[in-house]
Amino acid sequence: MKKQLLKIGAACLALAVSANVMAQEGEATVLNLGDLEIVLDGVADDAAWGGAEQMDLELIFQEETPTVTAYWKAAWNDDGMYAVCVGEDDVWMPSWLSGVDDWQSDKVEFYYDTTDPQDDGGGASAGAGNYQVGANFTETDPGTEMPYAGSTFAETPGVITADTYDGDGNYVVEVFVPWSVIPTNTETVIDPYVTTIIGFDVVICDRDAAADGVRNRKVWSNVGGTDESWNNCDDVGLITFDQTEISVSSVKSDVSNVNVLVSNVVTNNLELAVKASEIKVLNSIGQVVGTSVNVSDLNKGIYIAVIKTDNGNYSSKFLKK
Repeated sequence: MKKQLLKIGAACLALAVSANVMAQEGEATVLNLGDLEIVLDGVADDAAWGGAEQMDLELIFQEETPTVTAYWKAAWNDDGMYAVCVGEDDVWMPSWLSGVDDWQSDKVEFYYDTTDPQDDGGGASAGAGNYQVGANFTETDPGTEMPYAGSTFAETPGVITADTYDGDGNYVVEVFVPWSVIPTNTETVIDPYVTTIIGFDVVICDRDAAADGVRNRKVWSNVGGTDESWNNCDDVGLITFDQTEISVSSVKSDVSNVNVLVSNVVTNNLELAVKASEIKVLNSIGQVVGTSVNVSDLNKGIYIAVIKTDNGNYSSKFLKK
């Protein structure tokens, strides 16, 4: 399955690229963050994630039998590309429980193919335009930014991951990759305003038993007709970097819009109708401006309180007077 890297102004390749794009298993549009921000904390409650396109992982790698459901989203700005994967697994089996390597345990892998042409036969194991971010889950202190020390990037500084999990198989993995560390095979640094399409894929490694078990995989695009993306990225999907900015009006939060505030008009402190394990206060452009019930220092205006509870996550708008 051949793919071609599309560049603005390459009109002579338009027909060929269109035909190749149509042949892809996975296609997605990735919007510009604009003024929105994404906090890498392993929690997919940033306003920007609400406005990003959700792509479900529905394909099975070869003849394997994964028992996990998941989706991914992505966004970009001038600094780099953000991606998040949210998974629900029936059995929680990271490497420290399975007793085997992380790539054989529960894990999320992100693949980036920036080669031109993309049907070069190369995989993430060799780098040179094909890359993987597949950090192991953080055994201690989840939710913390961690520098990624993967071996397939020409330069790893700046690649950040963060993850959270509840121990029952529900998890979130976020990753940020600067443009400077995903050069093409010609060592040209990616410019999303020029190189508008690259190859991309997300792979969920699913293990349901300890050392005597096996790894099974769910994927967005590459089902392994040629090989797994570690060895050959030719069959990953295609993502298009769209300059359209994610707007507040387009944001659909991953949390339920349920009123959990006693009053939606607040002067000093939020009064909650539920017991919260975590609180985030977002401003009108989705930035986190507070993490407690005390909002006395905020300017007057409309805000969103995102409340995490044992029974789920909820959001409520309120007016700060």
